[in-house]
Amino acid sequence: MGSNQLEIIFSCGQGEKNTPDSGYRLLAKRLRQTWAVESSKNIFANDLLSRCRLVVFAGSQKKFTAKEFADLRQYLKLGGYLVVLLGSDETVESNLNHLLEEYGMTVNSDSVIRSTFKKYFIPKEALITDGYLQRTTTSNNTVQNQGGFLFPYGSTMKVKSPAIPLLITGSACHPMQKPICGFYADPQSPKGGRILTISSVQIFHDGFIEKEENLTLVDRLFGLILAEKLPRVLPDESDVPESEPIVDIAEIASRVTPVLERFGGVVYGSGNSSGNGSVGSGNGSGNGLVGLGNGSGNGSVGNLKRVYETDCDAPSMAKIAEVLQAFREVGAENEPLSLVAPKFDGVYPSMQPAVYPPTFDDLPRPQLEMFDFNKEFVAGREKLNHVVLDRKLRSLMCLPYLECSSVLFKIISQFKKFS
Repeated sequence: MGSNQLEIIFSCGQGEKNTPDSGYRLLAKRLRQTWAVESSKNIFANDLLSRCRLVVFAGSQKKFTAKEFADLRQYLKLGGYLVVLLGSDETVESNLNHLLEEYGMTVNSDSVIRSTFKKYFIPKEALITDGYLQRTTTSNNTVQNQGGFLFPYGSTMKVKSPAIPLLITGSACHPMQKPICGFYADPQSPKGGRILTISSVQIFHDGFIEKEENLTLVDRLFGLILAEKLPRVLPDESDVPESEPIVDIAEIASRVTPVLERFGGVVYGSGNSSGNGSVGSGNGSGNGLVGLGNGSGNGSVGNLKRVYETDCDAPSMAKIAEVLQAFREVGAENEPLSLVAPKFDGVYPSMQPAVYPPTFDDLPRPQLEMFDFNKEFVAGREKLNHVVLDRKLRSLMCLPYLECSSVLFKIISQFKKFS
């Protein structure tokens, strides 16, 4: 590498909110331990693309022009590397997806959430513990635990050939088993261009990079794209688990008919059925099991969906004449059936739901002063006796004693006249 050649440049002029100076400080500090890291507000000027090894677009929100896309394609043909961090919020503003589609990668506009709680209260801060597609093994041929990583405020991706998926959402997130990181390497040249795409901008943010194994993920992903030689074995599309549809329990539960039961050796069924202690449905027979459709059930069940009846039963008026004739033959009166009012024995008294007032966190009520009611409501003579017996007033002069007495007996005016 020449003295004027740069290794990693962060783009800061395409509307990126996170830069090595704000938001990605810990990421830049981690990368500077191995590579030289710089930032530029215009990577398309001053021939920077020809002098740098890796360009990082982290959450670009401005649209790229056709000339800028052409410069990036030429940069990749000459062996340049791109790292694109793009989430669902940025896909609305940016048009980087148009460039990524040419290399088999597309960032979707959905969101990845954690379907079960574990450690983090916000569902969009998804903890993924089984997201690595390429598993590492030890010398004993045992699978090594690679640890989990935090995937905050991200989305899923579509990855197809010639790109390959590296990370997936795992089994505890929704959507399940979907790619969240794609990698492209030029298949024609081992020293050709490479693209690493991650569908989350916040995954390496200062607030999340030190959580879980995100720092280890930085070393692995940047070490992969900047490696001199790629590993011989890399995951491909076939390693992504296929999505298996599950039964819509709510829909099926709303269509279930009453359960068929057997009472006293009588078999309740529908259609032309026959069986020994079994239930028949349709033109079939069953030996101890359920017969469905045109066949017999011997130890297995055919199409389970046919167990549930979705047709409504409509009342028929064809037998009304025969019923009326039977009433006349028997001599019974033809009158509407009367409703027998049910009688309920009330075992328990009528109850009302208990409502308790809410408890508020408030300051305690002020404490009342000690108040002597006996001292206030006793007769005047008894008050005078208390004054005389009070040890504090025993040493008083005669004049204060008379003043207290005049107050008690309401003779203040006469006392002031003589005094």
